[in-house]
Amino acid sequence: MVELGVIEHSENPWATPVVLVPKPHSQGGKKEMMFSAGYRGLNAVTKTNAHPIPRADELIDRLGAAKYLSTFDLTSQYWQIDMALGAKEKSAFSTPGGQYQFTVMPFGLQNAPAGTSQRFVNKVLAVLEAFSAAYLDDIAAFSSTWQDHTIHLGKVLEALKSADLTIKGSKC
Repeated sequence: MVELGVIEHSENPWATPVVLVPKPHSQGGKKEMMFSAGYRGLNAVTKTNAHPIPRADELIDRLGAAKYLSTFDLTSQYWQIDMALGAKEKSAFSTPGGQYQFTVMPFGLQNAPAGTSQRFVNKVLAVLEAFSAAYLDDIAAFSSTWQDHTIHLGKVLEALKSADLTIKGSKC
């Protein structure tokens, strides 16, 4: 993670333990582990961000009469969102090899899904809401005609590119 620029060395009073949890969607029958910091203590003193996550039934209703639907999955979405400077030190965790802090949003923070992740993607797609919708890291583009769909796809992809977001091709 240091080599990827996801974490950096840290020396501050904040620290949380590290946990390894099984990935819910391991591929090829191979059990993969996911790194996570146990942010229970930090989450206990964090003000809850009330930004809503869309309801699945409302998203399905938005698709309505669309004949064409394309879906995109953001690659490691949390790691595509930079941590605010003042928040980095609070993301610190300890390992036998030293203390580190995240430079990007880690998993496990109370406000990461709705307050940060969903809000960020909603802002990226705000002007495209007539033909796109997002549920966390999943994005849909929908249209009534093929001609419109090709235009809509271009606009959604351009918005993602402008925001420096990458998608995982194998899950689109």
